[in-house]
Amino acid sequence: MKRAFDPAALTGQVTFVTGPEKNCGKTSFLLAALAAWRQARAEAGRSWPLALLTVGYDGEVRDWLSGQRKPGAPLQVGDYYITVERFLRAGGCCPEIVALVPGSGALGRCCIARATRPGLAALVGPEGNAGLGAAIAWLRAELAGCTILVDGAINRITQLAAVPDARLAYVLRLDRAGLNRAVERLQRLALLLQLPAAPAGETALALEAAADQAGAAIADQASADPALYSLADALTSESLQRLPAACRRLVVEDFTKIFLTAAELRAGLAGRQLYSRAAIECVALVAVTRGVDDDEVARRLPDPFIQQRLLFNPYRLAEPLTGDR
Repeated sequence: MKRAFDPAALTGQVTFVTGPEKNCGKTSFLLAALAAWRQARAEAGRSWPLALLTVGYDGEVRDWLSGQRKPGAPLQVGDYYITVERFLRAGGCCPEIVALVPGSGALGRCCIARATRPGLAALVGPEGNAGLGAAIAWLRAELAGCTILVDGAINRITQLAAVPDARLAYVLRLDRAGLNRAVERLQRLALLLQLPAAPAGETALALEAAADQAGAAIADQASADPALYSLADALTSESLQRLPAACRRLVVEDFTKIFLTAAELRAGLAGRQLYSRAAIECVALVAVTRGVDDDEVARRLPDPFIQQRLLFNPYRLAEPLTGDR
């Protein structure tokens, strides 16, 4: 049975919607999820605050690179969003600036604005993770219980690490030609999202990511477990090769710091256990199918973790939200 989308999962949370490629459907999913959340809010008679953000630039009429038409970001009175000053007058929402975001980008200084009329917005977000984290921290501090949706950058899951307790909705396009690769991507992501927490109360040997010598470690050998290592930087094919033979357990900051393919994970970590210091929750794995039957995709992804989060095609969120479909 196909799972129905639960808009309550967004309420009071910071949710990043991201995907591995351009035009994979992430903005369509974000807008469909937003519409479902608004409907649930109206039915509950609640006025929870909302903020829309992006990493980079979004909400323009046409994509700057491909020229394809893009959906705008719809705003209602009282919604908050981030853009640059030069775009404040576009969209008709008559915004008021409530705060400035640290730093600036190619399009100018970013600001947090509040819509005073319904309209559309061109979202422009901070270019760096630090600016993004500061903007979301302000929204959380000033707007109790704010629901924050972020149209994430393409193939840049590392942005999640800039925001404590951020959640992930991952959108992937599946067609017949790339089906095997897409299935492997989802399996790899599910594996990383399920990494166990780092062992508590144990001392790990600290590996330098850019050590001059293979397997160089900094720790008190007397107090550390000789089989447990901690990597402060990214886990890549290069750092994987530097792992000492004695390493049987490896701790990374979080799964966004792992830059290994599924094959590299299987080969390089054979006989080793990988841990994560910080867990990131995934609320949805969204499959945008083209020429592939949904049931075939579901059969090829039997992992219960995936099955519990798997959604198909964002436009279907316009259908009734209760019951299986």
